[in-house]
Amino acid sequence: MMTIGQLSQKTGMTIRTIRYYEEKGIIIPDSHTQRGDRLFKEEHLNGILFIKYLRSAGLSIKEVQNYVDLLQKGSETRVQRQILLSEVEKKILQDISEKQKQLEHVRWKLERYEDGFDC
Repeated sequence: MMTIGQLSQKTGMTIRTIRYYEEKGIIIPDSHTQRGDRLFKEEHLNGILFIKYLRSAGLSIKEVQNYVDLLQKGSETRVQRQILLSEVEKKILQDISEKQKQLEHVRWKLERYEDGFDC
């Protein structure tokens, strides 16, 4: 078990963000200490990292909530989750393609400078 502070350190997310995700029902602490501190399992770490990846891929909080809701419903939603993640995969591949184009252009400019051209 780990505290919200430990979870924050391991994920690179702020405590505020983790609390926000908890408020939205995206993550649920496993239990609380007698003082009321949230306690999370190792599975929460993996889940939060995956949420972080979904968010960086462009999914909204609402879309992440939808994914988590589907996940909590179990195996009957597997196909729906697979479709959703296929769309995420497409978006990530498009982003990679765009970044590759940007990199190629920067490298072209660098070559021009190295060849003595001022462009």
